[in-house]
Amino acid sequence: MRRHAGLGLCSACWQKHPDRPFIAAEHLAARLAEPVPWLGDFAGYLADRHCVGRACTMISTLGRLLDDEHPNHPQALLDRARRPGRSMGSLARALEGFFTQRGLALPSDQAQRLAAGRRRRRIEATPLPLRPQVQAFAESMLRARERAVKAGTLPRTDSTIEAALAIVRDLARFLSGTRNKQDWALTDVHDVEAFLATMPKARQRRLTVLRQYFRFARSLKIVLIDPTRGVKAKAHRGSAAPPSPSTSSDNCSAAGPPAPTRTLTSYCSESWPSSTRPPAVRSGSCAWTTSIPPTAPSAWANGRIRCPWTRSAGRRFNAAWPTARTGTPTTPT
Repeated sequence: MRRHAGLGLCSACWQKHPDRPFIAAEHLAARLAEPVPWLGDFAGYLADRHCVGRACTMISTLGRLLDDEHPNHPQALLDRARRPGRSMGSLARALEGFFTQRGLALPSDQAQRLAAGRRRRRIEATPLPLRPQVQAFAESMLRARERAVKAGTLPRTDSTIEAALAIVRDLARFLSGTRNKQDWALTDVHDVEAFLATMPKARQRRLTVLRQYFRFARSLKIVLIDPTRGVKAKAHRGSAAPPSPSTSSDNCSAAGPPAPTRTLTSYCSESWPSSTRPPAVRSGSCAWTTSIPPTAPSAWANGRIRCPWTRSAGRRFNAAWPTARTGTPTTPT
């Protein structure tokens, strides 16, 4: 037994002394009828990862577990150290990391328990008339994940399944509360569009999950028609509003303001405006603004209709006017 390191130290210095966890482990091993061989290594494991006070507290809690009538096998000790509820406790997490690192015990199923609890809470938050179908959808996703694991493909993660259940739960709440529908068979495309419009930024992700759910529901005859068929992943964009008519006194008459017209402004280098964008403005260019394009004087040149304003060959925009050649060519007046 090593000499007590706290002799000659004040209380504050003793509480922070780095040898406290090791001394506590030695005292515990001396008190046990059958000391476990890994206790000293576990004290070092705690000292490297926790403060002195927390490490000593966990060693004291471990001592109460080792003193009871249950077996002290690492796997059984890990099961007893785990707390009920959503958190397994700091001692159980430390024992799990220590035992699995040294191959003394298998990892616990705490992550699976937490994921199952999250899925259960999302299903229970679904309105009661729509809940059994959501439960069946969750079980189908879990079976699909098991098949993917066996096949060696990429399975769904817990977060993916939970996100899908949350979207279906939100749809069920929307149908029950806003649309007053208590049956999945009554869902139509207008309900889906209204639900997707509540969160436009999440439209694509929500629509993907809804398509998966209604394919599953249609396979079980829960719905006869898939309401997501024909729904676009991108929201519809409205056309731009037409320009408002001019209200100046110069353009007004007794008959009222003139009808809105489309103003065409073109800059070119001695060439007729075309549907393509002209080159940049250079010196000597002409420009005009008009509501109705002037009549295009056309003439036949080399078998094509050419514009008199177009320069000779060698320029970029010297092609013929882009119209169909129908009828007899006209002669410019």
